[in-house]
Amino acid sequence: MRKTMQIDAKRAAAILVFFWGFLLAACGTATHTAKFEPGFVPSETSVVSIGEITNVSPPYPDDEKVELKPADELRTQLKQKLQENGMLASSGSAGTVYVLTPEIREYRPGSAFKRWLWPGYGSTILWVESVLREGAKKIGKFSTRHTVDAGGAYTAGAYQSIFGDVAEAIVADLKKKLSVRE
Repeated sequence: MRKTMQIDAKRAAAILVFFWGFLLAACGTATHTAKFEPGFVPSETSVVSIGEITNVSPPYPDDEKVELKPADELRTQLKQKLQENGMLASSGSAGTVYVLTPEIREYRPGSAFKRWLWPGYGSTILWVESVLREGAKKIGKFSTRHTVDAGGAYTAGAYQSIFGDVAEAIVADLKKKLSVRE
């Protein structure tokens, strides 16, 4: 009888560890697509500049207000990721300059406390659709949506860090297609 109690205690401990691990893990989703015009062949010397960023996201609840301007934060993160990958156009860049024009379709800052209470409640969401142009010609379209749906206190700040995740995904798709060398 004592042996079965030890096994049950070990099983209960394992279940408890799994349960807490699930509650503490930051869970979310990330989807992105990149489509380029058929026959598009990038220039060997190409860089990317960031055009106008628009925010058409519906308003979010007052209890999720943050001191952050989504368009400014996305521009900052895109510039940083493009710079890190040697793809950011500067004044006087040689070669072809492609212009990336992002549109924030949905942004919800969410709440780490709400995510801790119940996964999916208080999700942080960022959905960005971008168009890549060469002059007036549209050559590519990107759709990137990231969420943080569960997690505890360590997901605090996801309202800002999600912009870096989205920018990284967009730049990775650009780099893959444009074959820019570091």
